[in-house]
Amino acid sequence: PFGPSEVRGSSIPPSEPVTLSEPKAPGRSSVSPAADPAPAAAPAPAADPAAATVLPSLAPSAAVGSPIAPSAPARPRLGVVVAGVAVTALVGSLVALAGGGRGGGARPGQPPSPATAHSPATPGAAPLRYGISRYLPTAEVEATHRPLAEQLARELGRPLELRVVEDYTDLGREVATGAVDVAVLSASTYVEAKQAHPELELVATAVGDAGPFYEGYVVVNAASDIESLEQLRGRSFCYVSTTSSSGYVYPRALLRRAGIDPDEAFPTTRLTGDHLASLRALHAGACDGAAVFGAILFRAGEFDLSPSMFRVLARTDRIPFDAYVLGPHLDPERRAALRRALLALSPGSPAAQAVFSDPHADVRALREATDEQFEAVRALRAYVDAD
Repeated sequence: PFGPSEVRGSSIPPSEPVTLSEPKAPGRSSVSPAADPAPAAAPAPAADPAAATVLPSLAPSAAVGSPIAPSAPARPRLGVVVAGVAVTALVGSLVALAGGGRGGGARPGQPPSPATAHSPATPGAAPLRYGISRYLPTAEVEATHRPLAEQLARELGRPLELRVVEDYTDLGREVATGAVDVAVLSASTYVEAKQAHPELELVATAVGDAGPFYEGYVVVNAASDIESLEQLRGRSFCYVSTTSSSGYVYPRALLRRAGIDPDEAFPTTRLTGDHLASLRALHAGACDGAAVFGAILFRAGEFDLSPSMFRVLARTDRIPFDAYVLGPHLDPERRAALRRALLALSPGSPAAQAVFSDPHADVRALREATDEQFEAVRALRAYVDAD
């Protein structure tokens, strides 16, 4: 079920920033509608999907005041990135070092290239091309998405080509032009891609441990003297990419609602390329604050970091999980087969339990989706773009 984004208060009440400690659960910090979920958050209650068209509040999002229980494209107006859109040499080296944990990462000094994997299939059959953007190191993303991609390829009797695309916007373009058949797009990227290419077909969206939403966090180092969003003024800040939902768009809305112009507040703003790179850059002192998706904090131990190294200043509105989109080039038979294979991974189904069995995965199932469920994302993007 897709409920509306939570309506927040008119001001950010003072509270003690949260210090993270033990990683307790996997995923991309999917959340229930409660502002401060309990440690054993229950799945979000069912709701009319049309409710997701409710526009987000333009009041500030509530500051974090109690421990967080884990359960878990380049648009010209989405902000002026100061100090260049490329990561500096220091942050670039941090991106290269972001290979710890299960997945590994790119070799130092080289950007990740598209990753390819193959599955047995009917001889001579054209491959199923599955695309996902690089929100973590390439090998980590590939390992997370391979089970689903291989399941789809088996259902279609085709070999698999799994592509990890460097840029969020590039992935939207690739599925629209036929370079990939099925793409997994972040909420913000989907909205942008759909506007540019109305012919894209939205089939499904993901469901996490506590529902179809997750959160982004604005974080600082645990030892930092920064205690509030207001104290970020005049400091340096790390984003992921201008098309990242939790690593750019939603945090900028959070800042605006707090009365902070993100285009003016930070003398230096950097784009790190993925969420782990932002966390590493923050830890190394390359920036004073960073925007990341919540679960990366609780998985920090997989990457030679620790949740206790960071503090959460604020959380974003709830963000819809990724959209699973088909390209317009697919013939009707192949399109129908992909729809069936995706929607067969419904919550509680044996297929979903088999494919999404990795305890570190963000997703537990897929659910049929409609474009209207992303109206709140469109409204928030318009708010961020407003003068």
